[in-house]
Amino acid sequence: MDLKREKRRVYLRCFALLLALWLALLGAFSAYMLANARRQERQRFKDDADALGEALQDASDQEFRPAYGDWLTIVWTHEGTNGIAAALYTAEGELEWHTDPAGQWTVFLSNSSRYWSVTDGTVDITRWFSVEELREIAAAAQAQSTVSTSLVLEDVILTADGEVVPRSLALQTSGGDTVMTLVNGSYDQSQYRGTAYAFGYIFLSTVRPAAALAAAVSSQVVRDLQAIAADPSVLRAPGADYPRYLGGKAIVDDVAVTERPWGPLDQVYIAQTTDPIRPDCWLVITGMSDVWSAAGPYWLATALISLAGFLLAAWLLAHMTWKGQRAHLLYERRRRETAAAITHDLKTPLAVIRACAENLAEAAPPDGQGDYAAEIIRQTEGMDRSLLDILELDRLEGQAPVLQLEDVPLEEVVSRQVEALQPLWPEIQVVQQVSGTVRADRAALSRLVENLLRNALEHSDGTVQVQGDETVLTVYNTGLPIPEEDLPRIWEPYFKGDAARRGGSGLGLAIVAAAARDHGWRWEAANSDGGVTFTIRFNA
Repeated sequence: MDLKREKRRVYLRCFALLLALWLALLGAFSAYMLANARRQERQRFKDDADALGEALQDASDQEFRPAYGDWLTIVWTHEGTNGIAAALYTAEGELEWHTDPAGQWTVFLSNSSRYWSVTDGTVDITRWFSVEELREIAAAAQAQSTVSTSLVLEDVILTADGEVVPRSLALQTSGGDTVMTLVNGSYDQSQYRGTAYAFGYIFLSTVRPAAALAAAVSSQVVRDLQAIAADPSVLRAPGADYPRYLGGKAIVDDVAVTERPWGPLDQVYIAQTTDPIRPDCWLVITGMSDVWSAAGPYWLATALISLAGFLLAAWLLAHMTWKGQRAHLLYERRRRETAAAITHDLKTPLAVIRACAENLAEAAPPDGQGDYAAEIIRQTEGMDRSLLDILELDRLEGQAPVLQLEDVPLEEVVSRQVEALQPLWPEIQVVQQVSGTVRADRAALSRLVENLLRNALEHSDGTVQVQGDETVLTVYNTGLPIPEEDLPRIWEPYFKGDAARRGGSGLGLAIVAAAARDHGWRWEAANSDGGVTFTIRFNA
């Protein structure tokens, strides 16, 4: 029986069971947190949409006409903080105004040589200048917050497709001083000859530089929101269920908010309400949830803490389960070893007795009858000793024995056992250095010393040394060492180790351990130079 393999199986089963339970609970908890986070994000969007509608109304002129230049700045400010975009539609669903994709504007151009010719084109500074460059000029614009500044496109080309290609982008003060200039590295005027108009410079006068540049370096998510807001298909058919222009404020209601899935966790929200300035128009506001920011850290912390708790619970469950199963497995192993040992110990003597009895029955010579009878007696004495060992071990491991403690002279007990056992092994030299007294049950101590000496004499190849005092007793015998992996098991009943050390009933050291345990002593064994040392510590 491989206890290590059985232990591994028990631990793996317990950990797999608890891990499956943890995953199931985590799945339910994750679904709850996701639904709750989406509700919170929906409410956050509604609050942002209400705030944006109010801000757009406040930015309108006294005649309640939209000031679209200011509207851009307001929406871009919301983009930078809350990820939101807006568009204005007529009552018939035609797009009247929307936030251009960040960094992109529609500009009006007039040819200096033909000033009466006015046209328009689209410029996207994010195409011609890197995000790093735009961040640098945005920081410069932010630093000039106390001075009025403008963005200027220099050496502009208008292509046949209506695209504006600038050679450079400059940040200038109202006094005409250039604060910073970005150069378009891909600018090549020659490739547009005959298909484009050339212009000197163009002011992006309808935008505020700091807000415009901050929006230009915004994320792709915000640009997607702007595209959704500018798509007329997001409009719902006008109806009485829409919130209306109430008290001069645009109010976003649950009825007017629709959702679109966006990725595995997030949603895109689309709110439609009446224009806070002109009730005959529709104002569409789009935003996106950020479930991870709302609930991710809390979910991750909960998952890690709960995982640690479940792993600890799994370890405790596995430990307790293995403790009980190990006791059962050891009991089964001991039962099988006991049956095998008893069968082996009785089979050989019985075979010898039978052979001697058969010889006697066949009228053996008178001079040989005594030998047969003596062998029968020796074998029956061995069987009787084995049975007494079994009964003694059963008594010691059964209910707690009643010990009659007294001060026992250790030298007296050791000497008596040496005198009784050494004649059985006359070739073994026994050296003893023992003194002092031990508080013990005399009969149990004698049984302990007898089994230690018998074990040492059986396995010695020449010398046995016994040393002891009132604190410790050691018995050393020369001979083969005990394999290290067998040392913890030599105190188990019927364990006889490797074939080179087998002998006796296999109960002697188990009886020693049981007697020592009843007294509260410690017992141990270790390989020494040229032999094995058994130790009993009385002061445990």
